[in-house]
Amino acid sequence: MKRKITFFAALSAAMLILAGCGETQASTSGSPSTPIESQSDPIASSSQEEASGPGSSSTSSDSEDPLPPDSTDSDTSEPPISGDIPAEAMGEARGLSLMMMGGLYQDAIRSIYAILENEAAEVELTWASDNPAVVDIFTTFGGSMPEALLSAESIGTATIYAYQTGNPGNIHASYEITVEEGTPMSKEIYAQLMGGIKFTTDQSYYGYMADYEPIDQGGYEMVTVYEETRESADPLTGIEQTDQYMFTLTDKETKKTQTLTRVRSSGDDVATEYITKDNVIGYELIRNDEGYTMDYDGTLYPNQFAAGYACSPESFVTTDGGKTYHFIGSSYGASYLIASLYNDEFTADDIYIAVENGVPTELTMVVDPYNADEEAGIKYGQVVTSTISDIGTAVVPSPEPYPHEAYHDTIGTAIDNMAALQNYKASYTIAFSSTQRSTYEITMTEDTIDQKYTAISGGVTTSAHSGVHATAEDFYYEYTVVGEEIIKGAEHRSYWHRPEDGIRRYPTFEFAPEIFEETETENVYAAHDGTMAFVHYLAYFPSNSGYWNVTSATITLDGNGHIAAASFAGDLLEDPFTCEVTFSEFGTADAGLDFDTVDDSVPTSWDEDPNTYFVSNLRDWTIDGETLDKIIPYTYCPVGYSDGIGWLRDDLAICYFDTDYFETADGDYDEALANAFVEDFIANLEAAGFVETGGQEALNNNATQYTKDGISISIARYFADWSGVYLDYLRIMVRVDDASRLVDHSGY
Repeated sequence: MKRKITFFAALSAAMLILAGCGETQASTSGSPSTPIESQSDPIASSSQEEASGPGSSSTSSDSEDPLPPDSTDSDTSEPPISGDIPAEAMGEARGLSLMMMGGLYQDAIRSIYAILENEAAEVELTWASDNPAVVDIFTTFGGSMPEALLSAESIGTATIYAYQTGNPGNIHASYEITVEEGTPMSKEIYAQLMGGIKFTTDQSYYGYMADYEPIDQGGYEMVTVYEETRESADPLTGIEQTDQYMFTLTDKETKKTQTLTRVRSSGDDVATEYITKDNVIGYELIRNDEGYTMDYDGTLYPNQFAAGYACSPESFVTTDGGKTYHFIGSSYGASYLIASLYNDEFTADDIYIAVENGVPTELTMVVDPYNADEEAGIKYGQVVTSTISDIGTAVVPSPEPYPHEAYHDTIGTAIDNMAALQNYKASYTIAFSSTQRSTYEITMTEDTIDQKYTAISGGVTTSAHSGVHATAEDFYYEYTVVGEEIIKGAEHRSYWHRPEDGIRRYPTFEFAPEIFEETETENVYAAHDGTMAFVHYLAYFPSNSGYWNVTSATITLDGNGHIAAASFAGDLLEDPFTCEVTFSEFGTADAGLDFDTVDDSVPTSWDEDPNTYFVSNLRDWTIDGETLDKIIPYTYCPVGYSDGIGWLRDDLAICYFDTDYFETADGDYDEALANAFVEDFIANLEAAGFVETGGQEALNNNATQYTKDGISISIARYFADWSGVYLDYLRIMVRVDDASRLVDHSGY
């Protein structure tokens, strides 16, 4: 029986990938269950055989051939379980032998198999235990390969009988089982399993016919490594958790190998390591299907021997003086071990650890033969054997930064020169198809960054021309160009370019030269896989570039210490694109604009205010049917108005809006500029007929109210009473004497 298995990507709740692995052991027989589904790492899946390992203990007889079975013995209904054992069934085995794949241990459930000497016969058997208080018969299976599931109820000895239903003297056999009381594994031995450790595994699948001789069905070789790299104790138990995980799977037949590596990020999330654009190891967070990051300790990547919910020293007992320790814990706990160690989902009928001189040396898991189809004439099982090594010293390999070669000196010089430039031109074209492409021409000078944009889509061409221009070290404004006219836009009181304070107005070219390798073309260098993020530091790209998936990229040097071009390809939300970038006019670029012609006059009405979105919101509110822009006289705000306007604390008689922040280029409150605006605002109120009545607005920092026709307006620096601090913007509050007069028509 074939099945498909894929790598699992750590799930936030282990039971999501261990569905059905609860306390019940009804599926103990070992038929591998449904595959573990991949979430974020769909590495090509592999086909595996369902199988199990050999190992037997049986009671057989060379007695004479049994009498032909009765015709009624072909009934395929579930074989009976008897509490009364006929005397005829207690003699020397006749026509039948019983065998198990291993011992039965405390609280375990395991199969016992009946082997008919006449394999062609299909005989209905009755199963019975002479001491069900020690070993009870859980359930039975008929067909040509009869089987009973035994349950170890207590310590002691019991004999299991199987005989032909209705004719016990004709075919019968017995099997004695002793359930021994084991000694738990010492904490000292168990502690060696909990930390960094390596498991080198052979997983062999077997088929079994009626004689239960194992038939090789192939299998896999695996290597599982847990590494502990830093202090990461479980907050509840205090037990140190491992931080890195590697699972390697090799098909024995095809020799195809797949590897999955996961690490704990600095924020304790699941991540993978890669070499960044800066040629250092970085973390890429792994997300689930819903797009959320996953807590590392909430997945199966940590060593599950250290997870108290999976197992503990008491879960393993020895009955042979400490040579082997058998698992007597729950199948629920075992499922965690299996999923983490082997990226698999099966129920083991026996799990045991070999110990030599106090050191764990081997872990074995056995899945006894099973097939739910009683008429199939074949059962499947497997044996998984793991050699334990590198206890406390296991290492998950990390990617190595790329080495520095002589040609990287030339690339490094070009990168440094580009990062220092404030005068050059960058042009690039992004092409998604032959009919959809965008071209950008960006001219950078010491006081201007000018951008010309042209797009062609479906035969339609659109264009735009805009930029930013600095008039002082700490002041610049946005602009658009329409025809020959430069139209001034939003102003910014911020430093234009101050790299020493982390303020950089020009592309930074922040990437390491070592991420590039030589190509067959002189002066052309290709970026290594995983380092493609460097392209975002070459130029100003569209806002959707954050969603680019760049798969290949090169840079070209001009031989004079500059990067002359870059070329890269990838996809945007699965839509393929290419981008060609050129750099030119180093030190001689000129935007060709005369900023002396810019109209520096300020708006004089709400219609002229640059924040049209705020103005539209203002017009959604009315007092006595008249919009607020007709009631509140316009005052130009040098830092601009914030977008929103709303009720205050659900008081339907009050609405408010804010300015943007009055801050200097250094981030301090610009008190002089704010006070000047307040003076202008109040002067315009008074000019519109609002008068100071001596009232104060308690909800607006006790600001003076200016009133007209039952409408009071106040302005003050915003005081956050919840934190007791002043913020750096102003609040304008409008109160009416009757809440029914004030209406919000926005629908929010």
